Amino acid sequence: EINFDWQWSSPDPVITGDHFVVRWTKMTDFEDGTYRFTTTSDDGIRVYLNGVLIHDYWIDQASTTHFSDYVLTAGIHEIRVEFYENTGTAISQLSFIKL
Repeated sequence: EINFDWQWSSPDPVITGDHFVVRWTKMTDFEDGTYRFTTTSDDGIRVYLNGVLIHDYWIDQASTTHFSDYVLTAGIHEIRVEFYENTGTAISQLSFIKL
């Protein structure tokens, strides 16, 4: 899971609280099934599975929650999340559950 609420700051004190980008990549072992990927972000967020964009909210927005359902085969899959902060507060969250 990704669960960051930086408020008015950033992931690192050397980075200003506005106008930054973060990327996370993780290999995860899944069972067969449909999974719901849920994000909450302020501002933009994208989620890729095995290099395929499945969740695209690359827009300036107040803290907003979105979800996408995706069918996965059993095995290890790459999850990549990209987040950008324009101005204001910075929130980036991702969770997923098997439906």
